[in-house]
Amino acid sequence: MGKKISFNRARLLLSVFFLLLFINANQTEDLDLTKAYWEANFSLIVDYFQKKDFKELPLKEKLLYIECLARTAQSQVAEEKLNQVLADYPLSGDILATAGIVYFSMGRFKEAEEFIDKALRFDPNHQKASLAKIMLLLYLQQYREAEALYEKFAKKYRLLADTSLVYLVEAELYIASRNLRKISRLYERRANKFRKSEKRTYENLKKNSQLFRKASRGKTFYVTTGKDKVVVPFAESLKQGQFAVLYLKIKGKNFKVLLDTGNEVGWIIHSSELNKSLNSKKGGIALTQIGTEEGILHGTHIYSKRVDFGDFSINHLTGTYIPKPHQRYHEANFNPAFIRNRVVTLDYIGEQLILRTKERFDQDLNSVATPQPDHFTKLPWYGYKHAFVPVLANGKTDALAMIETGAADIALKLDFARKLRLNLEPAVRYVSTGKAFRYHKTSIKISAGLFQFDRRVAEVWPLDRFFNRITGLAPDVIIGPSALKGRLVLSLDPFDKKIILADTSY
Repeated sequence: MGKKISFNRARLLLSVFFLLLFINANQTEDLDLTKAYWEANFSLIVDYFQKKDFKELPLKEKLLYIECLARTAQSQVAEEKLNQVLADYPLSGDILATAGIVYFSMGRFKEAEEFIDKALRFDPNHQKASLAKIMLLLYLQQYREAEALYEKFAKKYRLLADTSLVYLVEAELYIASRNLRKISRLYERRANKFRKSEKRTYENLKKNSQLFRKASRGKTFYVTTGKDKVVVPFAESLKQGQFAVLYLKIKGKNFKVLLDTGNEVGWIIHSSELNKSLNSKKGGIALTQIGTEEGILHGTHIYSKRVDFGDFSINHLTGTYIPKPHQRYHEANFNPAFIRNRVVTLDYIGEQLILRTKERFDQDLNSVATPQPDHFTKLPWYGYKHAFVPVLANGKTDALAMIETGAADIALKLDFARKLRLNLEPAVRYVSTGKAFRYHKTSIKISAGLFQFDRRVAEVWPLDRFFNRITGLAPDVIIGPSALKGRLVLSLDPFDKKIILADTSY
């Protein structure tokens, strides 16, 4: 009798095991695609369609698959499938919107704008095209227009307000436009959604709402100084390294602040002592990834009311506190691209930071550029957090580059390198934790206006962790400080939305 019960129990457990396997293997078969889309589960949708025959899908599902590929930074594959659709079907609002979203993810902003605008002319109420237009306006630094368009969208589609996709777009919009009061209200509203179901999420969102309410009392990342031009030498000679670093002196102690245009949030403190000295206010938990550091780093959202560098101050900084992953990290990291009331110059020749009013900058620039124009190049500045510029690869292929002063030298995205059919040599790098990061090396020539970066050995990375989670946008090329030091002067002009490169100080 005992053996019979044991056998039946084993058979029952085995049946349950295979049932669970079956459910797991088929969990996407019953996927609610509409719900998954509006909850921004783009990767789940991609996984679902990868098991299907693309040719057999109805047009609506083809377009959804293509869009989600683009939003998960798989733009090369998305473009290939989009071209098939463009060849097989007459244009419609849905096709035009999808094309715009794909080109947006590739950094082809002019084409993206053309197709998104056509989609909205075809159907003024097209939801996806409207959201894509809002995000595109942020990259074009047209913040008021983006806010106005979103307000119309929100009134028209109130039922979508609590979906994850619309929440992410709204959060990105008001962070980019520096409308912290609305960010505070957004977090408050989002918190109420989790009041009963997820206590920890609710508490974190409430803390963030309170933090941004405090920060909204002044203009964020706002420079104050009594001068129209401030010059501050770098704290460390570039002969000893590649990074632009400033000293922040508090109570007789110097803290090193890295000037990093790749900083996603604008202001990161790594030193608990500095965080306490600045009396930074604390918000909810922040999870982030930095460079090649392994895994997710845990910290908190913070608000620092004022950071005084002596000749100038930066006021109302929002960001995160993340303890140093290891000791070689600087005490803080600041993204100068977040400054919007001064032209910021990182002089990698004279080894100095220069902050100027627009009038003074134009005066200084014209005094040098007019007699020797071949020493300067102006590029359109795309992006609201980073310094994206158009470049040319190997003299023939348009590409999107990010000038990242916290990186290394010239680097490429793996998908882009494959698109160019470059010869890729496997390579390995070991970080301080001992973890091996596998990448590739190749040769490349990048042209940014008048200036060229010719590399026999450039690094090639997947960059699969670092892309915009809404648009899928990731740069094709990274231009790091090693490409600038001793050779170029980088200026960020938020007034004309230009990035100026020069091979002479001014």
